[in-house]
Parts: sequence; C-alpha cells; structure tokens
Amino acid sequence: MTRLIDSLCDIVTAVRGNALPSDRDRVVEALEGDGLSERPPKWMEDFVGAIAKGEPSEKLVSLPNGYPDGENGLINTLLDIDERVVPLGIDDSGECVQWRIPKLGVLVFWSRESGGDACDAAIRPIGADLNTWLHVQWNSKRRDEP
Repeated sequence: MTRLIDSLCDIVTAVRGNALPSDRDRVVEALEGDGLSERPPKWMEDFVGAIAKGEPSEKLVSLPNGYPDGENGLINTLLDIDERVVPLGIDDSGECVQWRIPKLGVLVFWSRESGGDACDAAIRPIGADLNTWLHVQWNSKRRDEP
C-alpha cells in the first residue's frame, strides 16, 4: 500500500503546491475508509503512480468496475481526499470522470460507458485533443474485439 499512499501524497502536493505534515495520515484515512488500506490492487497502484508522474497513456487503460477494488473504490478515495485533504478538482459527472492536474500537465479521463465489467481510462497531456484521441482509440479497440 505504500506505493499507492506515496503516489496519492505526490498528487496532493502537486495540486496544493506544498506538503503538510498531516497529508499522509489523511490520505491513509481515506484509503481505510474506502476499504483499500490492506492491499490495494496493482492496477490502482500503477494507474495512480502514472498520474503522479504525469505520464500520458499511449492507449486506453481498462479499469475494473466495482468497489472497493475497482474504479468505484478509486473515485471514492479521490473524492474523500478532495473533501478532507485538498480540493483536487475532479469532475465526476456520472458517466465519465475528468480531472485536470495543471501542475502535472495531465488530464485524467475515464468513461463508465464502456460496458462490461471495466471502464476505459486515459492520462493525456493537457492541451492535447482528447476527443480525437479517444475516437481513434475506441475505433481501434472495436476492430480488435471479436
């Protein structure tokens, strides 16, 4: 869990511009409150780690649905951090999530309209044409599916 905590704390510091001594404890509380304190899934550590590093996705990433180990657990934790630690600026409008993090230079996006037991997600550079990129990715994904 340390990797996920470290990445979330790095994001909090980037959003706020500085770290506070209580940030780590408050991030851990958010994870515990959402049932992710024992052993977060590897996909979550990888995805949040990439966000913290400002690493854009080359292709769509598939996030599993569900709570607490799916995207619902991740968004609940992020919204708890948004409320208790620092406003992250997440726009969770129901069918999709968009989150601009200017200090990391990325826009995080995921769509719950993907169907099935997963949703499509991406980390893109701020200023990139997200709609065109998503259109190309979704068309490519459909061609690859049986």
